[in-house]
This record gives sequence, C-alpha cells and structure tokens, in this order.
Amino acid sequence: MLAACWRISRVPLERVQGLEVSVMWYTEGKGDEDFHVHHFHRQGENQIRRSGLSDTRSTHCKLPATPLSYRGKLISVRWCVRLRLFLANGREIVTEQPFYLIHPTMVSRTEIPAQNLADSAVSDNQLSLQSEPEMSKRSRQRIARNPSGPSSAT
Repeated sequence: MLAACWRISRVPLERVQGLEVSVMWYTEGKGDEDFHVHHFHRQGENQIRRSGLSDTRSTHCKLPATPLSYRGKLISVRWCVRLRLFLANGREIVTEQPFYLIHPTMVSRTEIPAQNLADSAVSDNQLSLQSEPEMSKRSRQRIARNPSGPSSAT
C-alpha cells in the first residue's frame, strides 16, 4: 500500500476550484511515450470548501507488481504521485513526487545513490508530499514491492 500525505498552504481557499491526486507511471526515451494513471482522486470546489486546505490530507492505493521502475539507455519507466490544484483564474499548480517501484530482491543491487535517499519521506509505507522548497531536498523515494505480499519501504 502507498499512503501519500500532503498539505496545501499559501493559496487562499476562495481561489481553489478543484484538486486532483494521482499515482502514475510514464515512460521516457526513444519511441512513443507511454502514460498510465494507476490511482486517481478528484475533489471539487464544494468538497474543498467543506474540508478546508490547511489540514494534512492523504490518499491510499495498492501498488501493482508491475511495471517496475527502470532507467535504461533507450527507455525509462518512472513512477510519481502528482498533485494538481485548479485555481479560479484558470491557472493550475502541479507538483510531482517521484518514487521507485522495485522488487525487494533488487534493493541491494539498486543504482540509486545513497545521498538521494538520506532525506527520504518514505517510512512505514507512507510517502509524504512536501511543499515545493522541501520537495527539492527530497528528490527521490523508492518503494520495494513484494508481489506475493505487502510492500515495504526503504
């Protein structure tokens, strides 16, 4: 299971018309790019006004066994949690928090530099989305998924 938590600040409640949270993967590289939304949740203006913006919010979803994250010379498969905020003036604020979906046996062989995981926001299977300045410090997350059981975060 993936639990993503976030909090919205510095945006007036009356300016917000909608909020979307999605967990997705996409490919990059040569050839056609592929894109798949694994989990999607939308809140409309009325729901947001009732619940407010200042409290921490979360979404949960069960991660699939595939596709696993992959970085190759010709193609890469990348996972992320995307938060989209729709404003009254027609603008959108979009932020993404990437993470790695890997098989548990690959944890010891991963090529992710240790310094990229030092400030990891993943603990006890929870991925926390931070504000833009904090997100730059937390550039990469990895989540190991065991196809025969629950996922484990490292």
